[in-house]
Amino acid sequence: MSATNAAYVVAYAKIVTDKQGIHLSGVFFGGIGDTPQEAHEIARKCVNTIRGGTILPRVIQIQEKYKVLDALYEASDKFESTTLQMQEANKIITRTQK
Repeated sequence: MSATNAAYVVAYAKIVTDKQGIHLSGVFFGGIGDTPQEAHEIARKCVNTIRGGTILPRVIQIQEKYKVLDALYEASDKFESTTLQMQEANKIITRTQK
């Protein structure tokens, strides 16, 4: 961790569309960066490495290492919310195309 004792947790989600619709396939730990730039580089690598679906990265600043799980739970909640928004948008698009 840097001198300020801050770190940056990288989490990413994989959202897929299949016959059942849009759903969250998983939330994953990408790594920890000591600087925002390092964390964004980790996030970029995660997005470019994973194939299939939509990959959404999230960088979360933490002050202490034991807060990593809290950051991942926070990211998971945000990804769930994003997935629900995507499902609703898809329903609207489907209705307007009929």
